[in-house]
Amino acid sequence: MIVDKITIKNLKSFGNDVQEINLTNEGNLILLSGKNGAGKSSIIDSFDYVLYNKVKGRKSKKVKLTSLPNRLNGNLEVTIEFTALDGTKIKIIRGHGPSRLKLFEDGEENLRAGKVKIESLIEGYTGLDYDTFKGFISMSINDFKNFISLTNEEKKLLLDKLFNLEVINILNKILNDLIRENKKELDLLDREINIITENIDNINFSIEKVKKSKQDNLTEKISEVKQNIETQRTPFNEVKEKLTLVKTKQKQISDKISEEKTQLIEMNSEIRMIDKQLELFANDKCPTCQSDLNSGFHKGIKGSYIEKKIKFEEVVLEIKKRGSSLKEKQVKLDTLYEKGNNKYMELNSTLKSLKREYDGLVLKEKENVVDTDLEEFYLSIDKSKVKLDTAETNKSVSDDKVIYHKHIKSILSENGVRKSIIKNIIEPINFFITENIQKMHLPFEVTLDDTFTADITSFGEPIDIDTLSTGETKKINVCILIAYLKLIRTKKQMNILFLDEVFSSVDVESINDVIGLLRDLVNHSKINIFLVHHSLLDSQHFDKIYEIKKDIFSYIEEVED
Repeated sequence: MIVDKITIKNLKSFGNDVQEINLTNEGNLILLSGKNGAGKSSIIDSFDYVLYNKVKGRKSKKVKLTSLPNRLNGNLEVTIEFTALDGTKIKIIRGHGPSRLKLFEDGEENLRAGKVKIESLIEGYTGLDYDTFKGFISMSINDFKNFISLTNEEKKLLLDKLFNLEVINILNKILNDLIRENKKELDLLDREINIITENIDNINFSIEKVKKSKQDNLTEKISEVKQNIETQRTPFNEVKEKLTLVKTKQKQISDKISEEKTQLIEMNSEIRMIDKQLELFANDKCPTCQSDLNSGFHKGIKGSYIEKKIKFEEVVLEIKKRGSSLKEKQVKLDTLYEKGNNKYMELNSTLKSLKREYDGLVLKEKENVVDTDLEEFYLSIDKSKVKLDTAETNKSVSDDKVIYHKHIKSILSENGVRKSIIKNIIEPINFFITENIQKMHLPFEVTLDDTFTADITSFGEPIDIDTLSTGETKKINVCILIAYLKLIRTKKQMNILFLDEVFSSVDVESINDVIGLLRDLVNHSKINIFLVHHSLLDSQHFDKIYEIKKDIFSYIEEVED
């Protein structure tokens, strides 16, 4: 971005009168002087505020925006005009108390985008994030006061700031956070996998235990049922045998009763025939011929009939007696048979039931049928396996992350991208340092190695930095600083740079040489360098001199030759 103009109103100690600084794209060496508290730092803050809506104070602490408006007037407003990298002419007006933000693109106000979108557009037009911009337009010589004597760690911090390598540190921090989070995730997943696996094993163990117990119970039950069958079969067979005997006796009794009935019928038939014969002798005359039947002969025949009838009747009585006895026996046998048959049916039903139970148990033993009360266990295992698969999949992802993180860690390490970047900048920096040393007429050769440690020689002989005078040390540090600035400006197109208290570390005799180097930097990079100093210097060295003065309010006054 090429800044054309910035205007300030009611920023901190500045008042209602608009203060304006105009810049060119050809580059100028500008002295920005003023007493402490006059408002020099507010000029730098104005760029931060108008472009990024934020300002950093001492020790990079963020300044509250409410502290920026002038305490008496309020109504802060800063305007900047610049040309973006794509050639768009940009104008930004930002204010506070009341808050306002306007963006003009090639003279047209952007009314379509909301505030957040406008902030994003502005950063896109600058081409830099806030921290990079802050380090790019403003630098204190204090950081370079004794560069060659800094420790490696101190130099690392300084280089990170100068070349925006702090982003690597930020990425490393983010990566370390990701590594820690991933490790926590892995630990949790490992524990989860172990718990789930142990849970599955425990359930399987319980299932096997239950199955074995059930198998043992099944075998025992089969044996018990089999024993019951054998136990019931003995009385069943006994009852069956007794029933057979009873049925045999029933048949014998039935046959005997039939025989007695037949004999009784025969006897009764004989008695009836005898009664018919005896009827012939009722009137002592023959019913046919009326012959006298009262003769001794006939009386003998009648007596034989009567005797025979008596005998037959005695036989009938005997038969009836035997029949009655047989019927009693038959009733007893029927009752005994009925009881036996009931017992038989009961035992037969029990045996069939036991047989069905036995067959079912044997079939269950052969087929190894899963009991329904184990289904809950298997369902629990299925659910646990789903969780296990998910945990193992997540663990695989986390394991892959470990590999990625390790690779990225290698890239972001001191021997990774940082080393590659430093390797690419060491050679041009050393070239610019040599160039500056010669312009400063110093009798040294200064070369930085890849740790940015200065190797100082004079006519081929190594020089211990402790043997350098204070003035020589300061001049070498300035040469290194300007070499850095020259390199940085070859990477980014920006036409402003604020250097604070440049001459506080340089003796009066060497000011012209330092200004000469800065003049070369202005011409080389086409930038406007603001040398921030607490007092005025010889105007002949500068293209412009702005003095910050303060009465009630601060104001900018351009000092004319």
